[in-house]
Amino acid sequence: MKKILVSACACFALTSTLVATEYKIEPVVTKSFTKSSSKVDDYATGGIRVSRELVDALSLQVGYEFADDVDYKNSTLTTNIHRYIVNAVYDFKQDTLTPYVFAGGGYEKVSRSLNSFNSQTIWNAGVGLRYKLTEVVDIFTEGRYTYKVETEDKDKTIGIGLSFKFGGTKPAPVVVKEEPKEEPKPLVKEEPKDTDGDGVIDALDKCPNTPKGLKVDKDGCALNFNFQVNFDFDKSNIKPEYKEKVLEFAKIMKENPLLNATIEGHTDSIGNDAYNQKLSQRRAEAVREALISEGIEAKRLNAVGYGETKPIADNNTAEGRYENRRVEANTDIK
Repeated sequence: MKKILVSACACFALTSTLVATEYKIEPVVTKSFTKSSSKVDDYATGGIRVSRELVDALSLQVGYEFADDVDYKNSTLTTNIHRYIVNAVYDFKQDTLTPYVFAGGGYEKVSRSLNSFNSQTIWNAGVGLRYKLTEVVDIFTEGRYTYKVETEDKDKTIGIGLSFKFGGTKPAPVVVKEEPKEEPKPLVKEEPKDTDGDGVIDALDKCPNTPKGLKVDKDGCALNFNFQVNFDFDKSNIKPEYKEKVLEFAKIMKENPLLNATIEGHTDSIGNDAYNQKLSQRRAEAVREALISEGIEAKRLNAVGYGETKPIADNNTAEGRYENRRVEANTDIK
């Protein structure tokens, strides 16, 4: 048992140097009540304890108690009792009143042996209650049961004492970090989007994804160019009154470099089909060459003759036949 006491003290000293937690020094007085079969009468002790918190609420306690001139029963002799105790103490921590329990063992040494009452190993367990006087001072009272191994005596002990707390670290104050207030963002009026860049906003664009650079109408769609040149009977030369129309169409082609054009030639129904086919091709070629002469790239222009196969008016009248002798341009995007 002495080895256990020495080991406990060494453990206590080691944890005191390694752990920055609270420890207590506790002066205490007790009164032990012995059984009728005990060799000694009831006796009082004074003592001192030192405890060290190992983990939250659990402490290791080392104590010493001394009783002077304890009377032997049926004898005039007395003895001194030295008691060395090691306990584990568990606190049920509260704000003001803190109940606790403890258990452990130790060694009891007597200065004078009599009738087999010798120094011996002891075990004890008990309960107590602490009352907080100040931040560093408690008063406590407790009761314990002690079993003496060799004599098999069973003592009941009550005690009262003061507890002085030292060391430990105060919990760091809780710092509430104030989050910076986010400044309200100024309202920014969002500009209407024009994804295809044709000058008509998306909300009004009926032809989205129009190629950039293409001239469009108010709905965002490619302009429908109305180009038609009419010819005299059996002729393929461009009449002077249509020169301005050719120039206007050439200008449109220049302003819209993504446009290609198919120049389509037509005739009325007079004459045979083969002749009219060749005549319509010559008319288409004439307009194509006029556009090329105005600076339009030849690869953007295609001439096709359809003969008399696509009339737009009645070939039974002079007016209708004049309308059918024509060249039109159909545009597409390259």
